[in-house]
Amino acid sequence: MSMSNKHSPSESAPPAVSLRTHSLQRSGRQGWASYRVGSEELEAFLKNPEALFQHSEAVTIKQSPSTLLVKVPVRFPEGEILCGYKKVFRKTWMKRLTDLFRWQDRARHSFEIGQQFLQAGIPTPEPLWVIPPLRWSWNEPAYLGFEWLPGCRDLNGQLAELTIDQFFGDKAIRKQVYSVVSMLATVLGRMHAAGFCHRDLKFSNLLVDRTTTPVQVYVIDLDGASSHTGNVDRWLWNLSRFARDALQHNLISRSMRCRFLKDYLRANPTFPITWKVAWKRLGELVDKRNRRRSKAN
Repeated sequence: MSMSNKHSPSESAPPAVSLRTHSLQRSGRQGWASYRVGSEELEAFLKNPEALFQHSEAVTIKQSPSTLLVKVPVRFPEGEILCGYKKVFRKTWMKRLTDLFRWQDRARHSFEIGQQFLQAGIPTPEPLWVIPPLRWSWNEPAYLGFEWLPGCRDLNGQLAELTIDQFFGDKAIRKQVYSVVSMLATVLGRMHAAGFCHRDLKFSNLLVDRTTTPVQVYVIDLDGASSHTGNVDRWLWNLSRFARDALQHNLISRSMRCRFLKDYLRANPTFPITWKVAWKRLGELVDKRNRRRSKAN
């Protein structure tokens, strides 16, 4: 059964988004924002970056020693927008030390490369504003605000809701799964063709919105992503992380993985090798990842 349908995402690329940003310095800190965020709002965020966490309608999504993420409605000049708002600490003293010498903080990098993704037509939640830590601070957090996509769940969560019986027993579900696989392949192929490499391309970093027709896929967690990396070895290493996750789900068959790779290659015509060679090399790279993981454990 083919994974393509009349709404195939490979038929036409999504339009690029023209985005502008501005910056502001207040209270000893500097922030950057999309022009959807007014200067008054950015100034308020800079003066008290913790305020949104105390908002009466803030809902905690994730809380750990290194991250606090809430979803919260925020009023901007265009109206109220549901936002994700994240506070991030450096996890270890080694990361704190190395980050002191980075030319750009990870949160600001995530903001800027998210803008580049959107300009290239690669779907990702729009980064709205960012407040990096002070340059030589030891453990000051970074703050990042972004568009919240309420219809989305990550790929792991989507697969956890499905059973083998549901997949084979419901033609509509099966067709939607094929559509998701095709859309994933197309988005990742276009991402690589545009010169981006994610570096942590796992199921939890891909959002799927099955409430739309056709389904939509978004790439998230861009703090390690890079641009201008049109290198087949990097692409394959990137995809091998995704492939390792795919092998852990019984729902994703060998034929589905094969169809994914072919759809990916159609979306990335600059890929210089055939799907059979890519399939073989991906298998070798997944084995390499598994050996590294075994040694680390």
